[in-house]
Amino acid sequence: VRLTKRSYPRAALGLTRSFILKLWYARRLEIGKRVLVDKGVSVFLIDNATARLGDRAHLDREVELQVRGGSVLIGPGTGLNAFSRIVAFERIEIGARCAIGQFVSILDHDHAHGTDGRLVGYVTQPIRIGMWPGPVSGMGISFMTTRFSSPMTR
Repeated sequence: VRLTKRSYPRAALGLTRSFILKLWYARRLEIGKRVLVDKGVSVFLIDNATARLGDRAHLDREVELQVRGGSVLIGPGTGLNAFSRIVAFERIEIGARCAIGQFVSILDHDHAHGTDGRLVGYVTQPIRIGMWPGPVSGMGISFMTTRFSSPMTR
């Protein structure tokens, strides 16, 4: 991110917000150098959950990071755009220099239903998102997940 005279106050506030988060969550949230946290960002680390934000990561406005007993790793230079949401019960890893678009939700869990159709809990599986190692046509983004989902049927 190139800083201009107009963007200095916003960058200073973003760095201040990341420092406050680091103080609040002490040992459970690891924040790299020059991480920008925009206004309205919500971070919830529940039940000994951990999170790590790599150097120069950017959480845009109103991003929600919710970790319930699991862990989240956001690689260096990765940006989560406005109103995105990450909810992890087990583990979510996002590699270096990834761009997550606006209004994207990344969840590592799904509802588990019993034979009678009632909710009986959650099924979880780790998710890993990263970049192709070299230049590729198109955007060059690959989703490397360990979950296999079947196509929707009518």
